[in-house]
Amino acid sequence: MAESENLVLEMLRAIRAKLDRHDERFDELMQRLGRIEASIVGLRRDSAHAEETQVEQEARMDRLARRIERIEKRLELTDQP
Repeated sequence: MAESENLVLEMLRAIRAKLDRHDERFDELMQRLGRIEASIVGLRRDSAHAEETQVEQEARMDRLARRIERIEKRLELTDQP
C-alpha cells in the first residue's frame, strides 16, 4: 500500500510542477498582453493626434485657398481697362 501511496504522491507532485509552469507562462502571457494593450492605446492616441493635425492643416489650406481667390479677384479687377 505504501508503494501505491508513493506513486500517487509522485503523480501529484508532477501535476503540481506542471501547474506551476503553466502559472508562470500564464503570468508571462498576461504581462505581454498588457504591453500590447498599452501599445494599442498609444497608437490610437497617435492616430487621433495625426487626424486632428490633418483636419487643422486642411482648414488652413481652405483659408489660404479663399485668400488666394480674393487676391486673384482683386488682380482681375485692377487688370481690366
